[in-house]
Amino acid sequence: MTWSNLGINIGNDLNSGQEYDEQLVTTDLLYLKNYVSKVRIALAANYNEAGIENTIRLARQAKESGYYTLWGVTSGDSTDEQYNEWMSDMVNVHAPAAQRYGFDELLFGNEEGHLASIKKLGTRTPGDVRSDIRKVVSLVKKKYTIGPVVHVDSQTQRKGWMDEGIGPLDKIGFNVYDNLDNFVTILQQLKTAFGKRLFIAEWAAEHPFIQLGWTPERYAQEIADRLFLLKNAQIPSYFFTWRYGNSDGSNWEIMLANNKPRPALTSLFETTTLLPYTQAVETPLTPLIALGNDRSFRIRPYDTSVLRIGKVSGITVGVQVNLVKKTADNHTIVACDFNYGENRGYCLQINNNGSFVFFSGQAVVTSAQLLFPYGKRVWIVCRINGAVLSVFIDKQKVWTTQISRVENGGGVGNQEVTYFGEEGSRFRTSRGEWYSLFAIKASLADQQIVSGNYQYLDIFYKEKQGNILIDSSGNQNHGVLT
Repeated sequence: MTWSNLGINIGNDLNSGQEYDEQLVTTDLLYLKNYVSKVRIALAANYNEAGIENTIRLARQAKESGYYTLWGVTSGDSTDEQYNEWMSDMVNVHAPAAQRYGFDELLFGNEEGHLASIKKLGTRTPGDVRSDIRKVVSLVKKKYTIGPVVHVDSQTQRKGWMDEGIGPLDKIGFNVYDNLDNFVTILQQLKTAFGKRLFIAEWAAEHPFIQLGWTPERYAQEIADRLFLLKNAQIPSYFFTWRYGNSDGSNWEIMLANNKPRPALTSLFETTTLLPYTQAVETPLTPLIALGNDRSFRIRPYDTSVLRIGKVSGITVGVQVNLVKKTADNHTIVACDFNYGENRGYCLQINNNGSFVFFSGQAVVTSAQLLFPYGKRVWIVCRINGAVLSVFIDKQKVWTTQISRVENGGGVGNQEVTYFGEEGSRFRTSRGEWYSLFAIKASLADQQIVSGNYQYLDIFYKEKQGNILIDSSGNQNHGVLT
């Protein structure tokens, strides 16, 4: 199985009028069982009787096949009268049906708030929808008692739910489709607001991807990046896909119209991690350093008291590590000029909850929890560009934030970087190993960071090269590990 909290949306083709093909459904459910154990059944509109019949049939077949099954009904584009009828039917028709068939969760609608925001729900506003659902859900829960009653809305409606709360709903789900940077931000906001009552009901990469100029392989990698984030944050989620699509392969479908698997995308579930990081580093045989109980070490320059790369407004730092979570002590990952002057400089740490912490003098900013993966070898790249800090793990950006930078006489943004070496400044981990590290006196672009092709390295230690730290900046600040 790929990951116990990963599910998949199924049945959208059946929801659109396609005749129910029991043998095809049986084949699909057998195939998907290798990778997921949870399915979210497509929601038919309340006035789509054929769609409701198909989705109930699919949900029952999934349940009988051993899947954890989410089923429900949506209002669809509605008049006021149709909307009121949907509310009534959720209590008197659909909740009893979910109870009768033993479905594991009841979906009380899908994106009704979004429909109201674009004037496709009669006179209802998004605020009306949220209020109605919080009122009616108590009645629904009297008829459906065997599992959670949940609602799903669009990512565009998250602020209303975050501000007002979800009331008696057991959980809230969101459909999240956005570029990777926004995806990270949205997950952080939702995780903070709803905690364990959150799930991602639909997610995929941007689409239609062919019109975006992406190859199927690029689309698959974009999907894998998002899966990595969701798994790291431990947010239950359901990947969205149609079974079939257009023959040009321009949308979400997992199969081409000629019934052939989409290249690369269908292999998504074969792996739970990102593709290998493109970096000219040999396959590990031994770690860079594993000294003492706290795995600490310093790097000292040959001929100077500190190892400098000069005044910078931008810097990019990378380390390749495999860290083990510990119950006490943070992991100091990056220490730049940390003991220069009156504690001026900056430092990046990893907390035990998987969050990143950035220090600059006395200013501190902290990321959302669960961004860092323990127990696996990864590249961490930290980029400072003026007053913006970004952190990358392997091929994706996981955190971007505004920071305050201390002055050292040259003005904000012109710190003298005492890097990897002043007395009292060191690298350390509570438990784990180091493999490679580098520093570049430049704010590399996103694509340069994720490509792994670091052509202009000011300071670099490469795995299996003894204890020598190379300074290629022209300052001759070569160093040794101590």
